Amino acid sequence: MTEKMHMHDKVFLDTNVLVYLYDKDKRKKQIAKSLLGKHPVISTQVLNEFNNISLKKLHIPIDELTLILSTIMEYTTLVLFDERTIIKALEIKKRYQFGYYDSLILATAIENDCTLVYSEDMQHNQMIFDQLKIHNPFLP
Repeated sequence: MTEKMHMHDKVFLDTNVLVYLYDKDKRKKQIAKSLLGKHPVISTQVLNEFNNISLKKLHIPIDELTLILSTIMEYTTLVLFDERTIIKALEIKKRYQFGYYDSLILATAIENDCTLVYSEDMQHNQMIFDQLKIHNPFLP
């Protein structure tokens, strides 16, 4: 299950958490729903990646996807990023050897004062710049 969160943790969700909201795996779906209940931060990148996966892999019709996005927006804070974030992402990529888009998610989380990123795709329990911890909530 999910690791115990401290009250001061501001959390950021990676795209895969949103995707699991619509997964057939009941356990992962439940975990994703509980994380959405923490009013996490997401970025426009996460929302766009979610849209792409929803349309291409999940085959969700556009009208339904529009409704899903409205629901997601009720439970999250959507943030933007700029050129500073992109530079920070390149620093993270160089130092920690993540892919560019994962690095951009981490940079966006840091710039929005998040202390925890929930992701299935990155190194569990890794600290980024002693500011941000990566946690895989889907581990058994």
